[in-house]
Parts: sequence; structure tokens; C-alpha cells
Amino acid sequence: MNNGLTILSNETNINERIGQHNKAQLRILNPQIINGGQTAYTLGRAMNEDRATAEERFAGKEVLTKIITLTPKNASVDTLDERNRLIREISEATNRQSPVVNADRLSNDPNYLKIQKVLYENYGILYERKRGEFSDGIGSGYIKDAEVLERNLFLRIFLSALGKLDAARRRKIFTSHELAIDDLLDERNLEKFVDAYQLFKRLAPRNTNAPKKYKDVLAKVYICTEKTSFEKSIEDRIGEGGLLWSRLLELVAMKREECVSAWNVDPPGGVTGVQF
Repeated sequence: MNNGLTILSNETNINERIGQHNKAQLRILNPQIINGGQTAYTLGRAMNEDRATAEERFAGKEVLTKIITLTPKNASVDTLDERNRLIREISEATNRQSPVVNADRLSNDPNYLKIQKVLYENYGILYERKRGEFSDGIGSGYIKDAEVLERNLFLRIFLSALGKLDAARRRKIFTSHELAIDDLLDERNLEKFVDAYQLFKRLAPRNTNAPKKYKDVLAKVYICTEKTSFEKSIEDRIGEGGLLWSRLLELVAMKREECVSAWNVDPPGGVTGVQF
């Protein structure tokens, strides 16, 4: 019942003259699994968990594998754009068993690859563009789960750092955010994000990934980034931010209607009508 693997390649060759009956050697250039990644990952884990018995356990078992080789008809074709378009279309056409989340398809966009590269090379942040792409590293102990930044959380913290708290609490934020790629790669915005990310890691409860559970944390992160000095220690800033947060709650309790109105009308840069 498994839908198998679909692999995209730039070149594919098969050699039946390898000296073994009913066997052949398959050579694939630049392979990319575009459908069946979970199947491939599960098989890999099953083999690595007990290599001594792997041959016996895998004997007699097969997985349907389709290999699609790209052969541009002329050199003028933009092969990168064509490849990305083809990946999206094949993924949609071949996956009929397990639904592919729209966010996973969108994560193939070259812009998100660029963001991933910038975050790692400039700030050492492991941005999880696709769900589970760091699972091997975590499972093998190369990296820790806490070191991986999930794509939705990245956007929530990024928007919070800019003061866009309503947008930061949206559901399905990866497919609904309205940030342009220039906004996401803007150096000043990224510096704000990195600062907010450090604060978030200290303020957020452990093992929390539901937006409703850390909505207050996002507001506290914004207060700390906007209202405390970057030159002070994280501990001092969190302490100051906690006092400002308590004062805000008191003001909201006393003048709820005025505060809510001011918060909704005022642009994201600050909260007019509430003096810290």
C-alpha cells in the first residue's frame, strides 16, 4: 500500500553487466527525493538501528521507486525555475496517500533556502525549513533538539521583534504571513530577530510550541526588545521587561477599553496611551 519513492535526477544510467544474475547497477546524478521522504527516512533509521541484522530483516522486501530524469530541450531554459516548478507539480500529482502540507511545498522556494543559509552562516542558527530535516542529526546526537528553530516559530519571533504581535499569533503563519523576502533578509530586521530569539529562549516554557501557550511570551519579548537597553545583560533586560509587563497589566485592568483601543489603533512601533 506504500506509495513508494519518487526521485528527481539530472542523469540516470543502468548497467546490467555487473556479473550477478538478475541484478544491475543504477547510477543517479544529483538525486533529490521529492515524494516519499518519510519512507526513505524510516528505512534509513530501521537499517542504522541494527546493521548486523539489517540484511536479514530487509530480505524479500521492496519499495516502488520512480526516477524522473530532467533533460532540458534547449540550453536557454532556466533549469532552476523549471526544476522547482516540476518538483511542485510532481509532488502534487504523485502524493495521494499522505497529504503534503502546503507549507512543505512552499519551503522549497529558493528564498527560504537563502534565509536558511543567512541564519546559519551569519548567526549560527539552525532554521528548520522543512519539517524533520534535522532529525538525523538529532537522532545521532550531532545537534540538540533545542538548537533547531522551527519555521513557524522563526516567523512568530521575527514579527514580534517588529511589533506585529497580532500577525505573530496567526494560525498557519508560514503560509499566511505577509512579509516580503526583502523584509526577512533585511540586516536590521535580522539583528532585531536575533536579539528577540535570545530573549525568547530565556522566557519561553520548555517544550512549548502552541501559539496560545506563548502568546504572552511574544508580548514580553517585544517589550524587552523595544523598551530595554541592548547594552544590558539578558537577565537585567528580562527583569526590567517583567516590571513593564506587570505595569501594563495593571493599566489594562484599570482602563481596559482605552488600552485595547490604543493597542489596536496605534502602529506596531509602540503602544500609545500606555506609558511605561
